[in-house]
Amino acid sequence: MAIPTLNQSSAAGCRGAWGSVVVLCFCLVVVVGAVVGCDRRSAQNPATSPGKVTVASISPAATDLIVGMGAKDHLVAVSNFDQTRGETRDLPGVGDYRTIDWEKIAELRPAVLIVQFRADKMPTGLADRAAGYGIRLINVEINRLDHIYKALDQLGTAIGEPAKATAAATKLRAQLTAVAARVAGKPPVRTLISRTDTPLEAVGGGNFLDDVLTIAGGKNVLSGPGYDDNSYPTLDRELLLNLNPDAVLNLLPAASPQVVAKARDFWQTMPVAAQNAGQVHYLTEEYLLWPGLNVGNIAERFAAALHPEKSANEERDHHGGTETRRATWSMLPSVILGPFGVPVLKVTREPVPRVAGTPETRVLARLAHGSAEYRRPVAPEMFSSHAGASRRVRTQDDKWERHAARCPPCLRASVVISSTPEAA
Repeated sequence: MAIPTLNQSSAAGCRGAWGSVVVLCFCLVVVVGAVVGCDRRSAQNPATSPGKVTVASISPAATDLIVGMGAKDHLVAVSNFDQTRGETRDLPGVGDYRTIDWEKIAELRPAVLIVQFRADKMPTGLADRAAGYGIRLINVEINRLDHIYKALDQLGTAIGEPAKATAAATKLRAQLTAVAARVAGKPPVRTLISRTDTPLEAVGGGNFLDDVLTIAGGKNVLSGPGYDDNSYPTLDRELLLNLNPDAVLNLLPAASPQVVAKARDFWQTMPVAAQNAGQVHYLTEEYLLWPGLNVGNIAERFAAALHPEKSANEERDHHGGTETRRATWSMLPSVILGPFGVPVLKVTREPVPRVAGTPETRVLARLAHGSAEYRRPVAPEMFSSHAGASRRVRTQDDKWERHAARCPPCLRASVVISSTPEAA
């Protein structure tokens, strides 16, 4: 048997060494690829840990419930509407109630996809497509207040967090119970809930906001037949005047000062009781239209607006510390149209007993249309002349123009004097 020469042995050794290098490099490529792949998968679900039920929610209400119960770490994607919220702006958006980004859903591979549709409005093929990706589809229906508790239970079970869901429900019930107790025994305030900066978009009955209003001591002027099926009606000005709410809650979630100013300008053209009494409230919390765990905060805001707690001074005044007296002036009033059709109040004063001890006297010229009233402060000296004198008071408000033009006799006029007597 021939013994290999040194050169032959070296060549064979080199071939063996190079083969080992090739194998080693291949193994390194496989390992590095696996590590990179793991990193990519981890980057897709950065907030989740192994074994946690991952969730993509295209229902803002469901997202609010999950975040509110302390289970945000289950979320890997949210609706496009939730990307402006502080708690969820770091998560990718995967659609809304109209469209779903299935490509991104397929990339993220959540265990659960949450949607919110009426049972008879579920898009055709949605369940089958989710099943095709191996994703469990959960549909939550949240219209009424009690639906929130059902959704909490449903979601808590689905993501493996029943204890957190139960704790959140208990806290919400306690908050709403406290609000109801605070307004108990107080007469319900006839209230309109509007929801845009052109406030003819309103909130009817049969929804969570109507339920919360009742708890907070209000009565929806749009509840009843025709408005009790999760209704969000659009009003016209004539209907709004006829409704004549005693209070208005104008919901303007996350509105800018300019938006609030636009809504305020609208209400200043509407001579309803709420505007005349200074009971139009502009609420701007971002969660006002979400049927989630913030409904407790919504109830507190509603109750504070409709039934403000009296200060110590107000309580003393109510029990006799100071008294506001009102003496009615006997009038022969009429309303005439002044320049450019602006209504002018003409009042003929007859003898009225002087109210003694009145360091501050406030005179109000009052116009009324139907059950709506508009009151405007008038300088007392305008009525200081002798009995039988006449004075004209221009309202300076164009909002009365259309009423006077349409039906001058419908306008009623009177004047009252409101005074605070000096302490004895």
